[in-house]
Amino acid sequence: MENRTLSHAELAQEILNGVGGSENVISFMSCMTRLRVEFVDKNKVDVDYLKSLDKVKGVQITGTFCQIILFAELEKTYNEFEKIVKVTNKEIVAKKSIVDTILNFTSSVFVPIIPPIIACGLVLGLVGAIDFFHLMDTTSTTYRILSFVGNTALYYYPVLIAFSAAKYLKMNQYLTVIIALIMVNPSFIALSNEALEAGQNFISFFGIPLRAVNYTSSVFPMFCAIWGVYVIEKLVYKYIPETVKTALAPFLVVIISLPVCLGVLAPIGSFLNDGFVVAFSAFYHKMPVLAGAVIGALGLVMVMLGIHQVNGVLAFANLAAFGYDVIWPILHYSTVIAGIVGIMVALRIKNKEEKPAVMASGLTALVFGITEPVIYGVLVRNKKAFASVIVCGALIGVASMVMGVHCTGIGANGVFAWPTYFTTISQFFICYGLCYVITIPVTFYLGAGKDELTK
Repeated sequence: MENRTLSHAELAQEILNGVGGSENVISFMSCMTRLRVEFVDKNKVDVDYLKSLDKVKGVQITGTFCQIILFAELEKTYNEFEKIVKVTNKEIVAKKSIVDTILNFTSSVFVPIIPPIIACGLVLGLVGAIDFFHLMDTTSTTYRILSFVGNTALYYYPVLIAFSAAKYLKMNQYLTVIIALIMVNPSFIALSNEALEAGQNFISFFGIPLRAVNYTSSVFPMFCAIWGVYVIEKLVYKYIPETVKTALAPFLVVIISLPVCLGVLAPIGSFLNDGFVVAFSAFYHKMPVLAGAVIGALGLVMVMLGIHQVNGVLAFANLAAFGYDVIWPILHYSTVIAGIVGIMVALRIKNKEEKPAVMASGLTALVFGITEPVIYGVLVRNKKAFASVIVCGALIGVASMVMGVHCTGIGANGVFAWPTYFTTISQFFICYGLCYVITIPVTFYLGAGKDELTK
């Protein structure tokens, strides 16, 4: 079709047509810069048609999902899309691999809770800057309030996960949150501490042993517990008579979930959490070069494939376990490198019509940390530029790991994320400078931009 300017309502309708109409839609959600549509039949999705639409920056098929990259147009387009799509296939279970299922679940759960993580992470970054520059008395109430505000998202991870997961699984979000709040309730933590001090690993609940553990700032325990609440809620609401369902069902869900979740599933998640801490610590300390190279080389590749939320899950787990993360800094540098490469390509290509768009995509990645425009506008159209990003990403990833760059929050990138790196500010800016020192000569050597971009 002719690539004409579309209103957001028109764009939403054209996207719906391109994915095969409402009858081909199982579910849909927004994902930072993308509209993710789960489809029934891949053959009904017209990728070329979707790519031709005004405001669509790229289209990616991953498993049973079509991801339409919309960048700044996402929110308004999503709102219009939500108005017109009539999902009638909710009961259809699309054929997808276990990996696709896990990736979809983790993405659907973690993407909605990124904003509060960003907000609290930036507050922690501010606290780090105050400490570094000695700007405030650390005993003052202002400093203490900023400190606990910054730690709030970390402390209540289980609650955020519970609310988001319950929405995705179409559960009662408030009942699910109650279970999470019980897990982080100060009284439960106090009971656990009393038991541990007495040399006991369990607390008795009607004779049922509940593991004595502090579930605050944890990821895996609630990830496991959610499935217990899910099954219990489905069974209770299915078999309780309608006459007493309103009063009795919520009580039964909570009272049955306690021993199942706190006695079995959450402890399993706690063991997984402990295992992750041990494994990641060993990997980070014993093989930092390999870890940095792999994460740095594949960071933007995973974004292109739409599976980058795996990095977010690991970063969440690191923040919960250690209070800082070492993965997100490498991904941050990947966006910087992509921006530099994009700008260099813009300066070298001869096509005057392409130059402004390519330059804008590079600056967008460099300043705001949003990489989709440079990925789909430059990297996938120039193999040498793509190779430059991979090579430089690996090198900077190694430098970041070896120098120990940390961040206190994830989700944000670009210059606005700088406060989250103030706990290791010197190392952060040294690596930031290395992005330019390494990327510019490597990009010239590999010849990125020497050839015109492919269509």
